[in-house]
Amino acid sequence: FYERLAEKMPTVMVFEDIHWADSALLDFIEHLLEWSRAKPIFVLALTRPELLERRPDFGAHGRSATRLVLEPLSDGAMNALLDGLVPGLPDEVRAQIRDRADGIPLYAVETVRMLLDRGALDRDGDALRVVGPLDRIDVPETLHALIAARLDGLTPEERELIQHAAVLGKTFGARGLAALGDAGDDAVAPILERLVRKELLTIDLDPRSPERGQYGFLQALVQRVAYDTLAKRERGRLHRAAAAYLETEAGIDPDEIAEVIAAHHRDAYEADASADSRAAACAWLERAARRAAALGAPDDGQRAYDDAAAIAEEPAERARLLEEAGKLAIRAGRMADAEERLHQSVETFTAAGNTHAAARAASFLGLSLWNQNRADEALGTLRPAFEALAGEEHDVDVGNLAAELARIEFFAGERQRGLEHVELALDVAEQYRDLGLLSQALNTKSLLISPSRLHERHALLREALRIAEEHDLGEQQLRAINNLLVVLEASDRPAEGSELLQQGLAIARARGHRAYLTWFGSAVAGERIDTGDWDGAFALAEDVLPDGVQTFAQAIGTALILALASFERGDDDAARAWLARAPADLAGSADKQIAAGARYAALIDACISGSAPDAVAEMVAAWEMSVELDIWSNAGSALACAADAASLLGDPVAAAPLVDLYDEAPVAAVTRYMRANAGRIRGFRAAAAGDEDAAADSFAEALAAARSWGRDALVAKVLADYGVWLAGSGRGEEAEPLLEEARTLFERMRAARWLARIDVARPLVRQ
Repeated sequence: FYERLAEKMPTVMVFEDIHWADSALLDFIEHLLEWSRAKPIFVLALTRPELLERRPDFGAHGRSATRLVLEPLSDGAMNALLDGLVPGLPDEVRAQIRDRADGIPLYAVETVRMLLDRGALDRDGDALRVVGPLDRIDVPETLHALIAARLDGLTPEERELIQHAAVLGKTFGARGLAALGDAGDDAVAPILERLVRKELLTIDLDPRSPERGQYGFLQALVQRVAYDTLAKRERGRLHRAAAAYLETEAGIDPDEIAEVIAAHHRDAYEADASADSRAAACAWLERAARRAAALGAPDDGQRAYDDAAAIAEEPAERARLLEEAGKLAIRAGRMADAEERLHQSVETFTAAGNTHAAARAASFLGLSLWNQNRADEALGTLRPAFEALAGEEHDVDVGNLAAELARIEFFAGERQRGLEHVELALDVAEQYRDLGLLSQALNTKSLLISPSRLHERHALLREALRIAEEHDLGEQQLRAINNLLVVLEASDRPAEGSELLQQGLAIARARGHRAYLTWFGSAVAGERIDTGDWDGAFALAEDVLPDGVQTFAQAIGTALILALASFERGDDDAARAWLARAPADLAGSADKQIAAGARYAALIDACISGSAPDAVAEMVAAWEMSVELDIWSNAGSALACAADAASLLGDPVAAAPLVDLYDEAPVAAVTRYMRANAGRIRGFRAAAAGDEDAAADSFAEALAAARSWGRDALVAKVLADYGVWLAGSGRGEEAEPLLEEARTLFERMRAARWLARIDVARPLVRQ
C-alpha cells in the first residue's frame, strides 16, 4: 500500500512515541525500511530512550536507516527558545530558568506555563508578555517538581479530573472520564476546557482523525506525575472503574481492547492485591493473550500470558499459563524462552501430580529443544514422560506426546519406533475426534513410511493440510505445507512447490509465526539461488535468518548454500562468514539431517583449499547419509555439489564415484535435477576416457534435463561444462552460443569462478 502511494508521490510517515509501540508495529517499521528502501518513502520515528532497553538494535542495522540522539540544548539555543516564548523576559529570570533546565526544553516550556498559571504572564495574540512582577520567582529544581507544582496550583475539581485522566491513559474521552467520578458529561466538559487552556491537556479536532474529540495529555510526564499523586487504594478503585466502563459502556467490543482492560485489572491488583483483582487480571490477561495470538502477534500474547502466570495463585493455573506462553514463544521463534517456560510448566504440573498435563507440556518442550538442534535432549525429555503414562489411559495429551516423539524419532533415524508411536497417536486422534492431533499424526506418518511411496505420502499430507485448512489450524497448516514441499521436490514438481512455498510464507506472515517465517524464508532464499537471483537470495537471507549461529535445519542448510554460492562468486571470506553461521558441532547432532550438514561444511572448506578429491569424498558421505534416511532430494544435492566442485577445481574426473552411486538409485527417486547433474559427471568421465560420442550424449542429456527442470543456475552450469568441453574438442562454433548464454546467466549471478572457467575456453572458441 505504501509503496503504491510512493509511486504517485514521495511519501512521509511519522511515528510518534514508539516506545509505547507493540512488537508488531516495530517489526513493520523495520520491515518497511528494508523491503521498500528503493521507493521514495521517508520514515521518521520518535522515541524516548527506554525503547532501546526493549529493542537495543532498533534502527541500528538497516542499510537505509540513521539513528539520531537528541542532545541537551545549548545555552544559546535555550535563550532563543525562551525569547521566542516570552519576548522581553528579564535576563536574570531567563538565566535562572536556563540554568535549572539543564538543556531540557520541556523544563523551560513548563516553567513558562507555570508563570502563565500564576498570572505573571498573559497572552498577547500568539505570543506571551510579562504583566506581573518577575524579580523573584520560585523555580523548582527538577522537571518533576515543576509539574507537581503546576498540579498543586489547580482547583480541587481540576486536580481530581486530571488524576482520573491519568488512570485512563495518554488519551481518553469525556464519557470515560465521567464514568470514573461522580460528575456527569456536562459537568466534566467545562473542567476539561480549562485544563486545555492551561496547556495540561489537548484535544484532537482534526475532522479526518479517527480520534476526533479525544482528549490527551500534552506531555506524558504530566500524566505520570498526576498518577503518582494518587493513593494506592484510590488507584485500585479507579482502575476497576475504568475496566468496568470499557467492558460494558464504552461501545467497543471488549475483545478489541482486551489488552487495555487487562492492563487496568493488573494495575488494580498491583494497587490493592485483592483476590477479586487477581482473578479479574488473570482472566483478562489470558483473554488479551488469545486475542494477540489470533492477530498474529505472538510476542504480545506471550507477554500477556507471562504477566498472568506471574500473579496466578494456584500452581496448576500458573503451569497452564506458562505452557501457553511457551507455545507462543515457539511461534515467535524464541526457542530458549520457550524452553524456559515449558520446563517450568512441566516441573510444576509434575509436582502437582498432574502427569497428563505434564505430558502435554513436555511435547512442546521437546519441540523447542529439537528446534535448537538438541534432538537428543528432546528425546530424553519425551521418552520418560511417555513411559510414565504407558499404563494409563491414552487420552489426547498422551496422543500429542506420542506424535511429537514420533516426529523427532524420524529425524534421529529411529523410523520403526517412530511408526509405533505415530500409530498410537492416530488411534487416539480418531477415538477423541481431535482434528489437530489427527493432522499432526498424518503429517508425521508421511515422514515415516517408505519415501519410495510418494503417492501415499502425498495423499497423507494433502489430507493433513485439508483438515488444517478446514478447521483453521495454523500450526498444522504450516507444517503440512512444509512437508508437502519436500514431497513435491522428490516428485519432480518444482513449479508446484514454488507456488506452495509462497502460500506458506504468506500464511506464516499473516499469523506472525516467526519460526516458519525463518523456515520458509530460508527455503525461498535457496530457491533464488537455483533460479539465478543470487543478490535477492543473499538479501532475503539477511532479513529472515536470525543473527548468529542457526539452529533450524532449513536455516542451517541455507547458510551452507550461501557459503557455497559465495565461494562460486570468488569471495572466500564471505564463504567462511556464512559457514560460521552453521553450528560448529554439526557432525554430533542427534538429528541425522542436520548432522549431514557437516559434510557440506567440509565440502566448502575443501573447495576453498582447492582439493576436489576431498570435496567429492565429503559428498559421497553425504549421499550415503541421505540414502540411509531415505531423503533422496538431499542425495541429489550431494550429486550436484560434487559436480560443481569437480568442475570449478579443474578435476572433473574426481566426481565419478557419485555417478556410480547414482546408478544404484531407485527409478522412483530420480528427478530431472539428478539426471542433469549425473549427466554432467558422465560427460566428464567420458571426455577423460576420450569417448567423444558418449561425452556428447551425456552433456546433451544433462542440458535437456536442466532446461526441463527450468532453474537458471543449473542450466548455466551445464552450459558451461558442455561448452568448455566442446571448445576443448575443437568444436568452437558449437561451443560459442552455449558459453555466451552461460556467461549472460553467470554475470547476473556475479559467479566469478564460473565466469573464469568460461574465460579459459575463449581462446579455444576462436581457433
